Formats: sequence, C-alpha cells, structure tokens
Amino acid sequence: MYFRLHRDLRVRRTLARLASQPSDGLAWRAGLRFPIPPPEPLACSIDRDRPGEMPAGFLAARIPLLSMRVLDVLRSIGIDNLDTYRATIDGCDPDQEGEYAAVNIIGLVSAADMEESRVVAGSAPPMAEFTELVIDPERARDHRLFRLAENPSFIIVDRSVHDALETLAPINLRAIPLSDPAAY
Repeated sequence: MYFRLHRDLRVRRTLARLASQPSDGLAWRAGLRFPIPPPEPLACSIDRDRPGEMPAGFLAARIPLLSMRVLDVLRSIGIDNLDTYRATIDGCDPDQEGEYAAVNIIGLVSAADMEESRVVAGSAPPMAEFTELVIDPERARDHRLFRLAENPSFIIVDRSVHDALETLAPINLRAIPLSDPAAY
C-alpha cells in the first residue's frame, strides 16, 4: 500500500509559514543529487506576520524542510535516499533554530499506473494532476520514499514510512492513503 506524504489537515494548530528561502537555482524536485551542493546553511525565514507553532516540515516550499525529529525517524527505519543540508530559519524560537534541514529526495520514479489512475483532463506527465492515483508496485520496486515522475510534487511513501511517521503524531505531516480523497 502506498501513501502521499502531505500536510495533515486534521492538525488544528496555527503553524508558522515560511516567508523566504534562498534562490539557489537548484532543482529540488528533480530527484537527482546535486553535482555541487548548495552552500550551508541555507538561510530561510518565517513570516513574522503569521506566527505560530513550528511545523514538522515545510513540504510545499520550493526547498523542502524537515525537522530533525522527522529525519531521525526516517533514518531509523533505513530511509537513505535523502541528501540533507543545514538550514536556519530566522524568526523562529531560538530553541528551535538548527532543528531543520533542507531535504533533497533522491529518486524520481515513474510508478503511476496511468491506465488505472484518474488524471485531471488537460494535465499530463510530468505535471499530471490526479483525482485518484494507483501505484504500479513493480515499477515502485524497493523504493520506500520517492518523488513521482508523473508529478514530482507528489512524495510517495510505503507502509513502513507511514507507520514510522504515525509514532510522531500529532505533527503537520501525514502519510495519506492514495485511496483517500484528502491525498489530492
């Protein structure tokens, strides 16, 4: 069973939002290692007009950021296709500074079963929009966390990642079953 790593709409807390990230020119959604790593730390800032609790991750950002707590859990279950870079977030609580990393997910996998999936009319790979996504397990093979080649904004995880993230609940990240409309 596969899931989409997405924000958890059930979390009813006010979460801080990013105001800025560096313009590094790198393709963070390409699923490839960077030939030249970005300079560290990557300096980000939160929107001071929209304060709130710091989230476990900023996945919708141009440069994905995950808390060290989430990264530690992923590493503990053997997820090893994440290149991480130190990131600072200006404007957050000083106790939380340094607790985030910019994350490059290595692995762009063409695993969507396009015949079984429902695709929004007018959209197509590499930016297909889905109302229902079916993953071909043969094409997903042993990938446990990857970006979907048919739409790299989709971060797909398997059951082991879902179960590991559930141990952190409640956080603002959730592995949503692809059968759930909330995944889209």
